[in-house]
Amino acid sequence: MEDKNLVVSKMNEWHEFNAAIKSIYCNAEGDSSSIINRLVGLAMKSDDSTFIQAVLVLKENVSKVDKQLRFLWLTSTIDSRFYPPIPISEASPVSWNKTEYCAPGTEELQRRYPGRAKLQNEEDYSGGIEQCRDVPDCSLVASLINLRSKNLNLPLIKQISSTKYHVNLSFNGSNKRLVTVDISQIPTSVDGKQLSLKSNDISDKIGELALLLVSKGTYSTDGSNISIDTYRLSGFLPEITQVNSYPFEKLWKFHKSNLCLMGAGTGNRSNDMIKPLVENHDYSIIDITYDSRLVKLRDPRNSTLNVEISYEQYLKNFKQLYLNWNQEKLFKCSQVLHFRYDTSRYNKFSIVADKPLFHLVNNSKVTETVWLLLESHLQDEGSQENRSVSFLNEAPECIICPIEPPVECGGNRIGLQLVKLRLDAETERLLYCYSTTNNNFSIHSFSVVKEICFQRLKDTKSLFAKVLFSFPYEIEGKASFDTCNFFQNPTFELEVHSEQDYQVLMDAACISTSSHDLINIQVYYFNDYELIKPIMFDNHYQPGQGLKQDVPILTNVKYMIVCSTYGPPASMEFELLASIRLSSSWRLISGITLRSVNLIYGTYPYHCRNRFHWKETSDKLKIQMTLPTKKYSTNKLFIRVVPVESSARLRIRCNIFEPESALCVYECQEYRTCPSGGIVIPDLEVSRINIVVLMIERSVPISSCLPTEGQLDELELFVGSSQKIRIEKYSDDVIPK
Repeated sequence: MEDKNLVVSKMNEWHEFNAAIKSIYCNAEGDSSSIINRLVGLAMKSDDSTFIQAVLVLKENVSKVDKQLRFLWLTSTIDSRFYPPIPISEASPVSWNKTEYCAPGTEELQRRYPGRAKLQNEEDYSGGIEQCRDVPDCSLVASLINLRSKNLNLPLIKQISSTKYHVNLSFNGSNKRLVTVDISQIPTSVDGKQLSLKSNDISDKIGELALLLVSKGTYSTDGSNISIDTYRLSGFLPEITQVNSYPFEKLWKFHKSNLCLMGAGTGNRSNDMIKPLVENHDYSIIDITYDSRLVKLRDPRNSTLNVEISYEQYLKNFKQLYLNWNQEKLFKCSQVLHFRYDTSRYNKFSIVADKPLFHLVNNSKVTETVWLLLESHLQDEGSQENRSVSFLNEAPECIICPIEPPVECGGNRIGLQLVKLRLDAETERLLYCYSTTNNNFSIHSFSVVKEICFQRLKDTKSLFAKVLFSFPYEIEGKASFDTCNFFQNPTFELEVHSEQDYQVLMDAACISTSSHDLINIQVYYFNDYELIKPIMFDNHYQPGQGLKQDVPILTNVKYMIVCSTYGPPASMEFELLASIRLSSSWRLISGITLRSVNLIYGTYPYHCRNRFHWKETSDKLKIQMTLPTKKYSTNKLFIRVVPVESSARLRIRCNIFEPESALCVYECQEYRTCPSGGIVIPDLEVSRINIVVLMIERSVPISSCLPTEGQLDELELFVGSSQKIRIEKYSDDVIPK
């Protein structure tokens, strides 16, 4: 009785230890000191040396918990089961979950396997590993066949009780995910047959049970493929490609190298397959003969059936090649990054710059090979979409272009994608990640030398700038660049900063959430208030996205970007981005600023707007501006004169005078055709004057029967000022001489 109580007491200690470590690693803001102190108190009373040692190790490591490790712990839950990132050697001898066995799944399996019994150890079985015909996991069994053919004792397994085992699998960013399986509840038929593969080694059965538990939780699995299952069992890097991707000589070298495990899948092939091959089935590649060009395959459903076919028959009958590379033999260095992909943040606009970006640098003096594995995390089954697409791809020179899936990406629909890169000495690459669904991801990087640096690009200010905006409601009518309303469109100040002045190539894009919007962007020097000389003028309006590429600009010089739609905007939300070409030495840029400015009024804080009419018999229009009455005050004015409708016939000039003294404040002798931004008088300083008059003159013939062209008799005045002013029609006939 005492021994039983002692066992219970020790198990309670370990359960409390598990709860403590979970609380410490999953709570970013929690106080861990009190938790550690309580465990230390338990350890002082315990006679379990293993427990005492575990508490001491936890106390030492608690200060080393960083965001990446915490991320691994926070992503440990799949279908309400918790699989912590703990090596078997450090795991407590108790379970983390209440249930650790698979349910039969379908009603048919429940009917055929009504009983529950302990997993049978078929020590007297003389055949090889063989798939249970009632469990559609040929890829899993083929993976175990490949592992055993190379004498690899993977996955790692440790017995913790008479019916429970710890297993370390590779998923959700860690190759040491702790999975506990209970072998006491295996579905069993009346005649003693179990839902389990055949093998004389119970570790094969436990490995199958563990992977089924994690991937589906039942024996009614949808199936997988050899690359995925081998990765989760061993951590070997998965490569999925077409059977014709590698010539025969390469396949033979791969097989002889002992660097990888190999398999092939028939996929959904036609009925002309050679017998005994079947469609939608995976096979282990167990041998390749160079002289005869023969490929030898093992059928996981039949341990006695080996199929030997020519390389040509292999190409004809199989669709996919599965490779799993032993990264420990290939590479010396590795690192991993974890992140959350939020579609509401990253997929609002389908362009590269809005996606998570990653920077890869070769700091060595020679060309190096780098492999990157993008791993989608397993989640609750109900939260996953069947056709989720995710991929990692190199960023194009123009990072504000729409995203493009990588060519022949075998892993973009299965959650595991291997990217192989060769980097010249002292070069860099920029990559981006895309996903159609919300998910957690890990990117594993592998290299031979430590001079390879791979990191999340969080500081993007030297590469691009962006701003969200909407079109103003006050724009009346059409506002495309061929109208007099063009200047009222959203306008943004752009400046590229650097220590030295030099020319760079800039890309700019205005993107809508609606493809119905026809969008155009124009770039001007900042002081081109009248919008006369666009840089690289383009009169095209493009659906959904206005893109301007390779615009030559100077650093440390201000520009402005005007965004317009050809008709009323369909979307309420737009995004403007400006970026530097990756080939334009973007690392020398200290920053890019992009901000909204109201150039209608010249960025001044006070605004006045009004419409005025010409008299039919007059070519002069006088408008009074009343300024603050403070003594010695100076007001700065920004004046914009715009016809209500554009006309090639209308030519005007503007002068400003003080009515009492007839003193000229601003003088213009020449008549000008109104540009798209109107006629602008910028940054006019008016000192010690309370009233000024703006006189606008037109050079069209005066006639009582003058045929009007549109609304030649109406213009609009916009005045920005540093102090508050008032504008109105001037009634006095005083005109300066």
